[in-house]
Amino acid sequence: MYIGDLTSIGLMSSAYQPNKENWVDAQYRKVGAGDVKTDIFGARSIVERWHHQPNAQDAGRAELDRGYQGCWVMAMGTNEAANQAVGGPVRSNERVDLIMKQIGNHPVLWLIVKTQKSRGPYASREMRKWNAALLDGCRRYPNMRVYDWLARSRTAGSSMTASISRAAATRNVASG
Repeated sequence: MYIGDLTSIGLMSSAYQPNKENWVDAQYRKVGAGDVKTDIFGARSIVERWHHQPNAQDAGRAELDRGYQGCWVMAMGTNEAANQAVGGPVRSNERVDLIMKQIGNHPVLWLIVKTQKSRGPYASREMRKWNAALLDGCRRYPNMRVYDWLARSRTAGSSMTASISRAAATRNVASG
């Protein structure tokens, strides 16, 4: 199950990627994932809701209620970092806890967040704070991993398929 925010829209949209063979679900299938489900919404946060749209907790709860049993990828955090920067009432570690406690013992891969912004709530320094909360979460949850997909793809010069393949091989997450 892949739950994402605005940063994931281009991974499953013909407006950004006309060839569906390059979409994220197809990439996961190429590395052995069976039934790939995605729930992506642009203004998504773990806690806050935009115009009554489901947040990440709602999306996760809906899948669990439908009986989903398997691996999870959480492509969340950009809005979490910005919400914290403007005084959001739920701390970053608590946001991670909300998702991890909901998912239970299933394997969860969180993607780090990065930005090139130097000012405002979406500035790089805010993203680094969120990433630190993710890394801290790994100490509390043995089924949680954090993957720096951007650094891996840039340093290795690899495609999304190779990045996902490495994540699957090193984390045993994408094979669920």
